[in-house]
Amino acid sequence: MFIVSMGCSHPDGRIDNQFLEEINAECSATWIREKIGIESRATTLPLEYIRETKNSDPTKAPSVATGNATTLGVEASRIAMERAGLLPGQIG
Repeated sequence: MFIVSMGCSHPDGRIDNQFLEEINAECSATWIREKIGIESRATTLPLEYIRETKNSDPTKAPSVATGNATTLGVEASRIAMERAGLLPGQIG
């Protein structure tokens, strides 16, 4: 067994610190950057959904998410196969 290719996939949505500050997430963009060191993070949740609900009920998030670990994994696998010039049936 050997690795012939690798692929990766990330959600398209981006939450930056300014966005969190704008929705009153009880911290400032500067504080997050200085104390935590994060500038932005990826999300599968639509920003409008986050803005409206602040994801107050996380059990509802999967119903509005644009993807999940499985869809991201499938996309990463597709990219890896494409890079290696392989078709799904050629993998054992």
